[in-house]
Amino acid sequence: MKKTVVILLALLAFTGCSKKSRLETSECNFQINITQVSATKVYFEVVPDNVYACYLWWACTSDSKEYDLSKEELARQMLSDSKISYEAMKGESDVYASFADAFLFRGKRTFTCKSLMPDAPGKIVLAQVNPNTREIIGEPVEVRFTTTEDNYRDMTFRASFQGTVLTIIPSDPSRTYFWDYISERQAEDDFATLYLYYYNLVYMYEDYGFMAGLCKKGTDSFDLSQDANLVPGVKYYLVISAYEEGEISSDLTFYNFVYYPEGCVMEED
Repeated sequence: MKKTVVILLALLAFTGCSKKSRLETSECNFQINITQVSATKVYFEVVPDNVYACYLWWACTSDSKEYDLSKEELARQMLSDSKISYEAMKGESDVYASFADAFLFRGKRTFTCKSLMPDAPGKIVLAQVNPNTREIIGEPVEVRFTTTEDNYRDMTFRASFQGTVLTIIPSDPSRTYFWDYISERQAEDDFATLYLYYYNLVYMYEDYGFMAGLCKKGTDSFDLSQDANLVPGVKYYLVISAYEEGEISSDLTFYNFVYYPEGCVMEED
């Protein structure tokens, strides 16, 4: 399962490429259509009158300091932060992408803003930007929304090994959940915490539309010997949580294990 997902992600990575097009510098009208709102996410579509117009956007809920800014103030801050980030990128390495290619969007696009506060008012602000002068064009667009209530509920998971076969038993067999594992070294090298690893993984699978097919319900078993990437004697972290209605809906459960071809060994925290 894991190997198949990695291959699919590699193939999908090539679909975002497009031919370089001209850039519009005259004022353009934009429409923002909110397509879905959940407890921590807002999904929306941007439709410009001119497909060559460049723009930036920002979404936040009332817990963010940016929420109290006017749309003009927020637009200026977005642009300023982007300029600073671009100059920092150029200073750290050779950057061949233009500012527009690196930070601005063009054409009709769909977006998802995540990690919002549940049951809170929010807003999306979009500003058109002149890609040559890096100045705001016209008046920014603002759209309001409200996130839904948090659907967090307690759920625990028992994990055990019979040889290399991992078995996970949820406390509530009627609820869906997601699990995955990562080596200790990769977790330490690439992520500050296991929470960051797990949330980033879930967000990536959401972006590619894989989560529905990866979630489980009831007791689940998987033979880790089928994963050719596992290294004997290496420590791995197993992370599990409930996942329902497009949201992580329980606290995370963690287990540590060491993989051996003759049988995995659970470790104490």
